[in-house]
Order: sequence, then structure tokens, then C-alpha cells
Amino acid sequence: MKVQVLVPLSLVVSVALLGLMKFRQKDQDVEMKRNRFVNIKLRVSDDVLREYQRSRSETEESLAKITAEQKTLLVGASRRQVEVDEAKRKMEICRDTEKNAKNELESAQSEFNNFKAEADKDTSSWKTEVETLKQQLAEQSAICDFVKKDSQLGSKLCAGKVETPKEIPKADAQKQEEAKAEAPKQEEAKAEAPTPEEAKAEAPKPEEAKAEAPKPEEAKAEAPKPEEAKAEAPKPEEAKAEAPKPEEAKAVPEKR
Repeated sequence: MKVQVLVPLSLVVSVALLGLMKFRQKDQDVEMKRNRFVNIKLRVSDDVLREYQRSRSETEESLAKITAEQKTLLVGASRRQVEVDEAKRKMEICRDTEKNAKNELESAQSEFNNFKAEADKDTSSWKTEVETLKQQLAEQSAICDFVKKDSQLGSKLCAGKVETPKEIPKADAQKQEEAKAEAPKQEEAKAEAPTPEEAKAEAPKPEEAKAEAPKPEEAKAEAPKPEEAKAEAPKPEEAKAEAPKPEEAKAVPEKR
């Protein structure tokens, strides 16, 4: 009886165990597949994590480099800002200097124009004075009226200005012969008088006068005006008064 019960019971238990094993086998296969997928996913995640870590390290290094460069650029920017401020200050100084230089240039230009106008006036007055002096030199000297025109000294003093001698009366012929005796003394006195050529040589030329005049103001102060030059020049009447008269010259040989 026991055998009859045990055999079917063992069969039932075996079948149940077999069914349980089949069911567990399916669960195990599913679990193994899941574990395999999880392993693959874990590997991929690990690779991705390593890649992220590598990228992170590279990014951190780049960030450190960029931070260092930023600090350097900030220092350079502050230095450049200081240079810009200094350049602006210098530019303002240069502008002020340029304005002052322009003002000085304008004032110097105005002074130059004034000096030029004064110099032109002085030049015109000097030219007028030179022409006047040339005319005075070209005119016949007052002493030529008292000098014999045919003598050597008279030809020098009154060269080119000898007038045609008038007819001498016969009564004065003897007086002229007596005056000829005193001619050596007159020649000595005339030799002491400067010739027109020497007077011209002593007179300063306009170019020398211009070279000697350093400034228009000094030239104005030193240069005599035409009126003063005319006042200083001896008048013909004074020259005639100073020159010895023929009657006095004739009286000397008569006393001798």
C-alpha cells in the first residue's frame, strides 16, 4: 500500500519539480539576458564616464590656461589703459603747445609784416636820398666858379661840366697873368681838397648801408633823414663864402 502511494506521489513530485525547473529555467534565462544587457550597459556607461572624465580633465586644463591668459590680459589691459591715459594727457599738452605756437607764429608774422612795411618805407626813403645825393654829386660844385677850367685840378673837379669860357676883357688880362703866379699855392690848397671821386669812394653805397643796418629800428634811428642830409650839406652860398675870392688871391702877389 505504501508502495502504491509512494510511486504515484513520487511521480507527481517529480513532474512538479520538472515543471518548476522548466519555469525557473525560463526565469533564469531572462535574468541572464538582463544581466548581460546590464553588463553591456555598464561597460558602455563606464566608457562614456571615462570619456566624460577625460573631457572634464581637458576642459579643466583649458579653463586653467584661459584663466591664466585672462589674468595676463587683464594686467596688459590695465597697463594699456595707463598708457592711453598718459597719451591723452600728452595729446592735451601737445594741443596746448600747438595753440601757443600758432599764436606766436601769428604774432611773429604780424611783426614780420610790420617790419617789412617799415623796411620798404626805409628802402624807398634811402633810394630817394641816394638819388638826391647822386643829383648833388652830378651837379657842378660851387668851387668850380673859382677854379680855372683849363687847369689840371679844375679838369678833375669840374670834368664834363666845363662851360665855354666867356671873352675876357683886355683890362683883366694883366690880372689873370698875375693870378697865374699864385697858381702853385692854389694848386696846393686844391690838392688838399678831396676830389669828387674820393668823396664818392668815401660815401657808403646803398648795399653797404643795407648790410650794415641790422634792424629797421636801428636803421631808422641811425639813418639821417633827407631833410637832415640836406641841412648838413653845405649850401652853394656858404661854399662861395668860404672859397677865396679872386681879388684876395690877386692881392697876395701884389703885396709880394
